[in-house]
Amino acid sequence: MRIGVLALQGDFALHAAALAKGGARAVEVRRPEELADVDGLIIPGGESTTLLKLMDEWAFVPALEKFHAAGRPIFGTCAGLIVLAREVENPRQFSLGLIDVTVERNAYGRQRESFEAPGTVTLDGRPHPLEMVFIRRRAPGRARDGAPGERAGGDVPSRAHRRSGGARLLLRSRRARQGRGVIFHDYYANIPGAEIDRFVESRELCRLVTVGEDGTPHLGLYPFVYDGAALDLHLVRADEQVQDLKSRRRCLAEVDEVLGVIPSYWVHPRYAGSATAYHRTVIFECNATVVEDPDAVAAQQRRLLARYQPEGGYQPLDPADPLYRGALGQLAAVRLEVTRRRAKWKLGQNRPAEARRRVIAELRKRGRQNDQLAATALEWTIDVQKA
Repeated sequence: MRIGVLALQGDFALHAAALAKGGARAVEVRRPEELADVDGLIIPGGESTTLLKLMDEWAFVPALEKFHAAGRPIFGTCAGLIVLAREVENPRQFSLGLIDVTVERNAYGRQRESFEAPGTVTLDGRPHPLEMVFIRRRAPGRARDGAPGERAGGDVPSRAHRRSGGARLLLRSRRARQGRGVIFHDYYANIPGAEIDRFVESRELCRLVTVGEDGTPHLGLYPFVYDGAALDLHLVRADEQVQDLKSRRRCLAEVDEVLGVIPSYWVHPRYAGSATAYHRTVIFECNATVVEDPDAVAAQQRRLLARYQPEGGYQPLDPADPLYRGALGQLAAVRLEVTRRRAKWKLGQNRPAEARRRVIAELRKRGRQNDQLAATALEWTIDVQKA
């Protein structure tokens, strides 16, 4: 999933790092046309007056209004909250008016009123623990979707976290801080680990991406065995990818499921940018080990056969058997130790549940290859958010 961070001014680098920690691909957005390439947007903390001047100069205001109208989510922190608010006071200034909340820009007290407090925030009906950090105490803002929260010894201001009933806007009153929780960023990218494992194990082939000594990328498609920590596959020793891995262990492996493409008018009656493709993809960053010992190759082949041919029907593998000696001598056993795993499941999670239900109904009616699988995948996203 590609999440944009408005990179005109402010703490956009910290948000990009938090998104990467959550497994999403962060895209720094500096031109309005780049909004077409992202599934959601973060407007970071900074200085709201400066940010608004830059947005006006680069014609971001109409582009952001279209982005929101298309149902894509926006997360605003600190200055981003001010930019998204319906009204801004003390002093009054222009804002996008995308959420029913009033913000007082300069409603803070003295520095001694800063505090940290444990709390909870509710996303999709589920409470999540969150360490809240307030730099000076804020006056509660007016909002039509809830009252200020409570904390021992006083109020937690309503602007500390605010999510609209439309399920497309997230607000937070302070900037991103290193070392803190990133549950808001995970909301866009988090897929349960057990679900990722189940998906990977259901795939028949994986793609291996390596880089040659001259910088040329090489791609291969292979059967594999996955144990949660590594992928096993075999290559012919003379294959260029074996040579790549001997000189450079770092590589990528990828499994995916292409589900389908939908027209824009299923989501928005006029905005062409709503056309999209649904897919499930898992990318593994790996360090490879290449072994050419016939006994090790035979042991790996047994693991592959146990997965792909559990019924048997072959003579047992033995490197000394003349039936196998020549072939095993031509193969290399490759083990890819996973150093990082990223799930990119584009299944309309940025749309409200009702919009996804409309798409599901259209997929069921259209009936192209994989449309039923796509509809089931979108239903899964709704069920997960209900759980």
